Amino acid sequence: FFFFNDTATTEIYTEQIVGSVRCVQETGINAEYMGNMIFDKLDNALKPTPFKYILDSVYGGRTCTQIICSGCGTAKNRIESFYNLSVEVRNMKTIYESFEKFISGEIISDYFCEKCDKKVDTTKRCCLSKLPNVLIIHLQSCLLYTSPSPRDRQKSRMPSSA
Repeated sequence: FFFFNDTATTEIYTEQIVGSVRCVQETGINAEYMGNMIFDKLDNALKPTPFKYILDSVYGGRTCTQIICSGCGTAKNRIESFYNLSVEVRNMKTIYESFEKFISGEIISDYFCEKCDKKVDTTKRCCLSKLPNVLIIHLQSCLLYTSPSPRDRQKSRMPSSA
């Protein structure tokens, strides 16, 4: 946010980075997908070594997805690992707004609660249960350009400050 809001730069060209990864051939590949692919390759390469837990110890975090019954208050929790958090930045003024949207819940209707033994409204939300030592944040409105050529890329801009 600070870099894009304080400068005239609104695009990132990553031709050299993408060119160094052999398996990336298409243009406009999603930056989050590419990051996950790189972490997956590193994770697999490190498994047979004494450093097999290094990525998790540095970049590994945990989210907890909760489904909370509005009738009885019972919560179901599902823990998931992550190496990066993907937050929406479109129409957001600060990273704090992006995180607020990330953790805010949504109402789900007609969810069957086993404890209530009927369909009820529930709240589904995502919480951060363990932050990594190094937090990588993927800003969802950015596109990863593999070519600086205007005809090879789609138009996408970071939100301007209001």
